[in-house]
Amino acid sequence: MRLVKGRVLDIGCGAGRHGLYLQQKGFDVTGIDNSRGAVKVCKLRGYRKVRLMPITEIDQLASQSFDTVIMMGNNFGLMGGYKQAKRLLKYLYRITSDNGRIIAETVDPYQTKDPLHTHYHRLTRKRGRMGGQLRLRIRHNNIVGPWFDYLLVSQAEMKAIVRGTGWQITRTLGDKGPGYTVLLTKTRLAAGTLKLIN
Repeated sequence: MRLVKGRVLDIGCGAGRHGLYLQQKGFDVTGIDNSRGAVKVCKLRGYRKVRLMPITEIDQLASQSFDTVIMMGNNFGLMGGYKQAKRLLKYLYRITSDNGRIIAETVDPYQTKDPLHTHYHRLTRKRGRMGGQLRLRIRHNNIVGPWFDYLLVSQAEMKAIVRGTGWQITRTLGDKGPGYTVLLTKTRLAAGTLKLIN
């Protein structure tokens, strides 16, 4: 959270854990989530600016509205797939300031020896998808959400996705497991020249 600066967009805000923390620290935070229940809980908890919006609709947000985008709790996975991730990163480029940054958590799916996992990686690649691209839905009791793609990526795949979007990986924060966090900043060449990626 020390890497957060300025106006914040909290993608996949869930119940508001990160956004509420930043709000308490004085940041102007906007949370988005595609779950009505999550948005309701955020509002009940005092999250001042939260709206029902899937990540695929972030192109509706105004240009240069935010300085920092956070995708916590492995929410880089909401990018869904390789092509969609590149498209969404270009949208994020447009809606962030010239000094914009993205802080995103993800998991390297290949740091495993589990034969079920490695079999899945091979199977999904045969289908023309990324090895860590999952198709899932969330269920709680009688509430069942829609099916959606969720993307787990290695650091090498992250570099390939980011390439050509106007973003660069400035810092990688790892832990002892397969999870890691990236800090993306705008490339010097691309900063302030939105025409390059429109």
